[in-house]
Amino acid sequence: PFEETRSFNILGLTYENARDVQIEIKVSKKGYEDQVKRFNVRQAIDQQEISGFFEMIAKEE
Repeated sequence: PFEETRSFNILGLTYENARDVQIEIKVSKKGYEDQVKRFNVRQAIDQQEISGFFEMIAKEE
């Protein structure tokens, strides 16, 4: 398992306009399909976290 925490600073971001902003997390690993998940910033603020599960799928060669 891999877990990481990072902070971010988006200039001009307020609670009111946070629903218009998305964060995209992309996981890439050699031999596996790339995966992307998108999260709404307003929801992340309300929940005080962003959590996602990535199922690593081997590339077919």
